[in-house]
Formats: sequence, C-alpha cells, structure tokens
Amino acid sequence: MVNRRIDKEDQGSTPGDRERSCLLQSRPVRKDGEGRRAASDGVTAGFSGNSGKSRSDGFTLIETLLALFLAATVLVSVNMFVFSMGELWGRGGDDRLFDRHVNGVTRFLQNNINHATVRMRTDGENGAQGNLSAAYVTTLPYDGGMGDLYIAFELMESPGIFLWPENPLPFVVCYLEFSAEDGLALLWHSRLEQGFEDDPPRRTLLTPFAREPVYQYYDPESETWSERSDFELDDEGEEILPDRIRIPFVSEKRETERIITLSGRKRGVLSSVIRQ
Repeated sequence: MVNRRIDKEDQGSTPGDRERSCLLQSRPVRKDGEGRRAASDGVTAGFSGNSGKSRSDGFTLIETLLALFLAATVLVSVNMFVFSMGELWGRGGDDRLFDRHVNGVTRFLQNNINHATVRMRTDGENGAQGNLSAAYVTTLPYDGGMGDLYIAFELMESPGIFLWPENPLPFVVCYLEFSAEDGLALLWHSRLEQGFEDDPPRRTLLTPFAREPVYQYYDPESETWSERSDFELDDEGEEILPDRIRIPFVSEKRETERIITLSGRKRGVLSSVIRQ
C-alpha cells in the first residue's frame, strides 16, 4: 500500500519537484540566531579582507599626488633661497676681495715694521744718542746717496715672500717704493751680500692698487696732526721720519685707504747701531 502511494506521488511530480525535495531533505536545519550570526561573520570577513588588500597595495593616487606637490614646493623654495643668496654674495664679491687684499698688504707691512730691528742714530764723536726708531728715511746705498728718498726698515730674518737666488740671508734691509704706475713694492737686499753697496736691491711687488702716500706728523706741543706730500725737514735740513703714512688704494670700482704707524715703537730689542 505504501509503495503504491509513493509511486503515485512520484508519478504526479515533475523532476524539478523531486530535486527540490531532495535538497530540502539533505539541508541541515539551523536556528534563526545562528544563521544571522554566520551571515554577519561572512560580511565582516569580506570587509576585513578588502581592507587588508588595500593597505598592502601602497598609497592611493591622491596621497601620491599630494606628496609630489609638497616635495616640489620644498625644492622650489630651497632653490630660490640658494640663488638669492648667491646673487647677493656675488654682487659684493669684488669689493670683498679688494678689501681682503688691502688688509693683507697693510697687515704684512705693519707686522714687519713692528718686528724690525731698532735703529739708534748717533751724531758726533761723543756718540750722543738720538731717537730710536724701527724705520728711517734714507737713499739706496748703490747710487751714492744721490737718488730718491725711501722709508726703510731692517729685518733680522727674511720674509717668506722674498725669493732668494740661494739660501735666505738675515739682516735684510727693505725700502718702500711707491709708484703711480706700478703701485707699492719692496726693494730689499741683505747687508751680508758682497754687492750690498754696489748692486741695486731686488724688487717684490706688494700691490698694484697703492698710490702715493701722505705723510702724517704729530706735534706734541699743539697736540695736532699735519699731513704732507713730502718729508718734513728738521733744523739741520735732514728729513724727519713721519709718525704715520696714509696709503690710498684705488681700484676700478672702489677706493679706500689704510694707515701704517712708523714711530712710537714700544717693543723690540736693540740689535743694531748705525752711525751717521
């Protein structure tokens, strides 16, 4: 009887109905709470998987464009700063080089005069002492004292800028030579050379920018300074060493001046006595 009823149901059902019935019989029965929980777990897993994938892929397009924009802004700012500083520095480059050259020449002269041997002048047979000075006014020895006047000073050791034919010699006599065409030069030779009084001294150019100096004399009675273009004479008609010389330095774009102190030496050792 049962078999016969089932056959009748089977005869009245279609293949699709039989398939659905089989699926319903094989599908496990779950409660409503478990189904909702499983569905929510699947949705959460899907979102977490997408988020991890996006982070592993790198920056987004907007973030990349923003980073490029910030980097370009920083580079442009740095370039503008460097170019502006270079332009400002380059404008005064010639003036700074000129000032450094003038300061170097002035410092070289002042240091060598300060370290020159003290010259003590004595007059007469009794050896009466005159003024002590590191510099003095004289003529070149080889021309018999009939030539131009020079401010001279003597050094125990030769400066490094002097080029000797052989080993450097001590007791070097230096003469300041000013020329409107050549500038300022040093004439020099050693007292130990055989041709000291017969041969002309060697010449070393210090600067082509120097011009004729101005001699400054100080009057202690009136406490005033006076300037001359030539040497002042004493009562006997001999040249007096100026207290200072003011040296103009002239270039194409700039003019300046420096002062060299000649007298009033406060340090040094008396190393030579020259009788006149």
